[in-house]
Amino acid sequence: MKKLMSTILVFAFILAALSALAPSISAKSATISESEARELVVQASDFFYDTRVEGYNEDFVDRKSEDRRKVHYPEYDLNVTYLPVYETKLPGGSYSAMCELAKTIYAGDAASDSYSLGMYYIFDGNDQNVIKYPNFYIDDRGNVFANHFLEYGYISVREDTVNLVSNIRGDSSEASAIIAIRSYWADGPRPYYHYPVECKFVNTDDGWRIAESEFSILFATNKDYLDAYREANPEKVNPDALKFTAAEAKYLVDLTVTDCLIDYYVGYYERYLEYVQRKKLEVNEIVKEVTNPDGSKSAVKYVEDIEYIGTDGYAGIFLTEEASESFMKKVYYNNDFDNFITEGNTQYMAYLDGADDLSFVYDPNEVVVEVIESTDKEATARVYCGLKRDGKVIPIYIECKFEKEYSRWYIAESDFVDMLTSADGFEYTVGEAPATGDRAFDTLTLCLGGMAIVMSALCIVRRRREF
Repeated sequence: MKKLMSTILVFAFILAALSALAPSISAKSATISESEARELVVQASDFFYDTRVEGYNEDFVDRKSEDRRKVHYPEYDLNVTYLPVYETKLPGGSYSAMCELAKTIYAGDAASDSYSLGMYYIFDGNDQNVIKYPNFYIDDRGNVFANHFLEYGYISVREDTVNLVSNIRGDSSEASAIIAIRSYWADGPRPYYHYPVECKFVNTDDGWRIAESEFSILFATNKDYLDAYREANPEKVNPDALKFTAAEAKYLVDLTVTDCLIDYYVGYYERYLEYVQRKKLEVNEIVKEVTNPDGSKSAVKYVEDIEYIGTDGYAGIFLTEEASESFMKKVYYNNDFDNFITEGNTQYMAYLDGADDLSFVYDPNEVVVEVIESTDKEATARVYCGLKRDGKVIPIYIECKFEKEYSRWYIAESDFVDMLTSADGFEYTVGEAPATGDRAFDTLTLCLGGMAIVMSALCIVRRRREF
């Protein structure tokens, strides 16, 4: 009887677990999963670098060789010179292996375009025309030649990017998703930003592959070409690809807190003292005092701005002009003071003495940034962090607004900026960050855990009866 009861309980818990898991499995099997999409786009990014971007100290082609091939493309009246290729440096160690590897990532013509598409720009007055031609050339003897490889890669897909894949839609044969491409910003101190593109997938006999779409076009050409493609084919642009991505929101918020606030302002006094000691200079600091409305007085200490934080407008890399000005002017603990002052020829900065002076807690590894609404010009997100109150940390979220200027997004005036510039007085909502785990897995764990508890209890009862 006891064995029968144990068996019934075991099957009951297994059935409950499978019932909870079944809807999730069914939903995920209906189209490509996030993990499958992530794996494919990361492979495509790696393939791009292995196939198209030459290393700093090695070349894919023998530039000193005189054994070259010149090919004329009459449709363009274009002459292209091809150089011998070091095949062992190609992915897989040969040209044929590279071609086969591309088929494990891409489907159809997107596979060959991923490695073989070359471009030539023709300028005609103010217009720029793009001519596409094969980047590789195979002669009659099977020797491999190539024309051009990029010296630098300005785009990539990082596997550790939060919200790398989003907005997955589709069925068991076709799907699409928005991918947050990591792009290198070449003309400014901010090194990266995330550029959303639509990636289409097709389910082949060999599994999911990347189909021709914005993603494949970008990794076969460049960002300028994709921008021109979007402009020429607006009907093909997925509106989600023009909106603000959660990946970019997290990246911007992280950098603003860590780079602008913590790294530059918090602990600045300690860095200043180390600087004057190293340079054998005298400490240059002044104290300013203001009278409060109730008659009391407040004071703040200023030290020489040796890092020229106030003059280079570093916050302007991440914040709109209005928000940056607010950020640079307000003293964190008392907005009645100016953050930067100038006396004589010296600029001074108010300082925060240690990271514990901040009224909020921000750990980039724990903070969740959730975009709740977005157009192609404005967006709003919730930043889930912690608030210090009475020796405790309360989970809260702050509203953060963003605006797009030209091709970049910036943090705009909002409660989030108020939090960065004021110790109190900003608006927040008490609340936990949204769960990011798999609910079905949690349910399964709960069911199996419950089963283990019941089984343990049955074993204990049985042992007691035996004793």
